[in-house]
Amino acid sequence: MTLNNRIRPAMTVDSLGLEEAGITGTELHICKEEGDELEAMTCPRNWFRRFLYTYNAEVAEFLSVSIFMMVGLSIDAQVVFRQLENTSSRDLTTALGWGGALVGGIVSSVGVSGAHLNPALTVSLAVFGHYPWRRVPGMVFAQILGGFVAAFFTWIFYFPIWDMYDGGHRQSLGPKATAGIFVVQPAIEGVYTNANLLFNEVAFTFCLMYFIFFIADKRMTLSATTGALLVALFLIAIILAGTQHIAAVGLNPARDLGPRLFILAAGWTDVFRVHGYYFYVPLVGPFIGAIAACGAYDYVVVPEEVKPDKVRRRYWNK
Repeated sequence: MTLNNRIRPAMTVDSLGLEEAGITGTELHICKEEGDELEAMTCPRNWFRRFLYTYNAEVAEFLSVSIFMMVGLSIDAQVVFRQLENTSSRDLTTALGWGGALVGGIVSSVGVSGAHLNPALTVSLAVFGHYPWRRVPGMVFAQILGGFVAAFFTWIFYFPIWDMYDGGHRQSLGPKATAGIFVVQPAIEGVYTNANLLFNEVAFTFCLMYFIFFIADKRMTLSATTGALLVALFLIAIILAGTQHIAAVGLNPARDLGPRLFILAAGWTDVFRVHGYYFYVPLVGPFIGAIAACGAYDYVVVPEEVKPDKVRRRYWNK
């Protein structure tokens, strides 16, 4: 018998028991953390509420990535559209804008999903046993979808300006190029090879993730809000570390792939081909850097003995 038919509004898991309530697998993982009691926890009857209850982490990631990316992409847009008037503060505006957006994204989801906001972080945690692999596909999809939706809203926000700026010709290259508002690409054409840029992506992602693992470690004494501010400040430092004059490092596959898919549909037809198929650099590089950083943190800096009878719950996501 289905969960919807078996559980009435007044019934709880405590009164029915797990087996009778039909709560197993994913539902049990969501309802119960190791060592916690399931006292008086009401099970939702409506299918939509059950979906939100089961996939609350993925929903939180989607909404937070959408907010974080929408603010960041809008900062990029206003910088590009105002560059003819003022170029002196472009790097600082971009860095501060993305840093502030990241604080909002972290704080709005840290209590639900752990505020990954980044497929590279999710995968690296799963590789080293800090996050269940069965939840990785849903989390990554939610993050990329969040980037796609954020790009859509940014496009809507500035809808009257696109044609005024580029004459109706959506460009990835040239003085009127606007693809760079949404995606990461080389700042100077033909100077750096994709191999150079891949190294930059891996190196800076390693630095950011290595810092995040320290901040997010529950054995540290920082609150989530303080950690969010520190991560944002470090991101600002990375953006200002000369990367704007090479290629603005993505550090996050969802930050590039989601918007790239949207602008492909919106008329930037060459966005996957330009710069020698550069799109793979911000897609692959962060995964390499994040996995290397997690490995270095786990096995070199603060190794921890694995207890087979307990799930390792060191980070925010547990």
